Amino acid sequence: MGVRREASSMDYILLKEQLCTEISLKREKLIKIAELKGLTSSETIQISQELDMLLNTYQRLMLKKTQYFITNVSNSKFVNDSILQTIEK
Repeated sequence: MGVRREASSMDYILLKEQLCTEISLKREKLIKIAELKGLTSSETIQISQELDMLLNTYQRLMLKKTQYFITNVSNSKFVNDSILQTIEK
């Protein structure tokens, strides 16, 4: 059984970079396949769904990071209220 630890800021940065790379590559592949086989081909649809999953994962990661920031930094005297209001929107 492994020891569970809190994800660090570096973990988030690395995961974000990896997801951005995968999203970019999947998007390029989707465009190429769609041009070759059409928008309604089963392969285009499959790749589109894979891209959707990557984008959803990225969005959840960013939401989690924002919630962490709001929870842990919002009480800091260095955080301006207008910044928090912008982030919470």
